[in-house]
Amino acid sequence: MRLVILAGLMVLCASPADGQRKQPRELGTFPVAINTVSTGMVLVTWQPVQKASAYEVERCEGAGLTTCALKTVPRITAGQPLQLSDNLSASGTYLYRVTAYGSNQLPIAQGQVAYGYTAPPTAILMPPPSGTITPTPAGPAQVTAVSPVPAQIHVSWSSVPNAIGFRVFRSNSGGEVDRELPPTGKDAYGNVLTRYIDAPVDFRWTYSYKVYARIPSGATEISSAPGPVASAQSLPFVQVSGLTYTLVPSIQNPGRVDLTLRWNAVQSVEKYIVWDQSYSQLMGEVTAAQFVERSLPTKWSTTICVGAQYPYNMQQNKTAPCIAIQT
Repeated sequence: MRLVILAGLMVLCASPADGQRKQPRELGTFPVAINTVSTGMVLVTWQPVQKASAYEVERCEGAGLTTCALKTVPRITAGQPLQLSDNLSASGTYLYRVTAYGSNQLPIAQGQVAYGYTAPPTAILMPPPSGTITPTPAGPAQVTAVSPVPAQIHVSWSSVPNAIGFRVFRSNSGGEVDRELPPTGKDAYGNVLTRYIDAPVDFRWTYSYKVYARIPSGATEISSAPGPVASAQSLPFVQVSGLTYTLVPSIQNPGRVDLTLRWNAVQSVEKYIVWDQSYSQLMGEVTAAQFVERSLPTKWSTTICVGAQYPYNMQQNKTAPCIAIQT
């Protein structure tokens, strides 16, 4: 009991019963954030709490997140960066609890954030294979690809010791990937060929080539490493140009005329195709840049076209020039 004097009166007041205590003050809350810095490395951050002088961070884990380990000793003071870096090694769920303390070193607020982490798989080191490993032989040191003729690409490469032939693989910008071309062998004199003519090729695409040497290995053969990749695009198709004609009286057949067509020669062509467009009729094929048609009737008209043809029967007749003839 205690004695209290109120306005001249004495009042007896009961003291708190033994064992009674004041209820603890409820803590305030504040947000806590966590960000991944790198694999297994996280950064916990929070904003300043009013009247807080220090902060303590715990990391909890395990079943029910009940196993907590103190991470900040000493506590983080208000003048320090409000953050904590942590490095995780095992997969699991982690809870970070941040407690703010006042100047009297009593807690005034608390915040927390959870984080799930999956550790990367552990690399398993395999023992080296038993036995002797045969290293892959080197391929051609040099590979070149050029187009000296439209619709053709000539591939050549340097020789490789002990090679019995070569394998050539082709890709192009049109979507073809590593198509193997017919293998090369030897020439009529027994020499291993170190060249390949790829034809016909599409004028639109760029072609790339990889060359492997075929090396004997016991009763079989192995492929070398590839040589450097070589790329090229076909020369453009060059069509006949400068088409003209002349008419002279025929000596063999009086009353008729001889027609001579002339045009500018085109380099590397195999031959020229001459046809009568009006009658859809082939007139002839020549290798020189002119064509003679004898004993044509007078007062006769037609249209004649001349087109270039490259090796492998490469033609573009739609672009061939034509000329109207009037005898």
